[in-house]
Amino acid sequence: MLGLIRYFWQDLTPPLPEGWRPVLKRYVERWPKPLTPYAVAKEVELSTSAVYRAVYALAKNRLILPAGRGYQATVKGAIALLVEEEDPRWLDAVRKIWGVGLGDTAATFYLAALGAAIQKLSFTIREAYICDWVASQAYIITQLDRLRLPPAVEETIRPLLKFPEGTHHSCSRYK
Repeated sequence: MLGLIRYFWQDLTPPLPEGWRPVLKRYVERWPKPLTPYAVAKEVELSTSAVYRAVYALAKNRLILPAGRGYQATVKGAIALLVEEEDPRWLDAVRKIWGVGLGDTAATFYLAALGAAIQKLSFTIREAYICDWVASQAYIITQLDRLRLPPAVEETIRPLLKFPEGTHHSCSRYK
């Protein structure tokens, strides 16, 4: 089932060269703890300069972001690992970072729909603002009727698509 996520996200995520992957894994595994590149270099089997280059590239692609003196993984980093490896622990990391208690099927369908919506808008993972659970819903809500998702996917994700109470009033000039 995780192949569904890869199908919708593979063109949206940057390739993860072998030198980047262990660095990104360390940041995602340690989320929400910010880590310095030096601390990561002590934990992975890469040279310090290779880790610094990887951190720079990962931050440039917004898979990790500056946090205090170090860097912290984003949900985009967990999604990139999920696309590359199709490992269920990265799906767990996505749920943990977003702070949602979705089941495997709902999380997989949601990520597939999100990837389809971002693709429809011609964005990449770098450009899309999906680090916040509620903000990520806006991509699906605005594109849902145009995505032509299988009925099972749409039925599963539709109940998840809710803006916080009162949002529709504050965002609309028409009442």
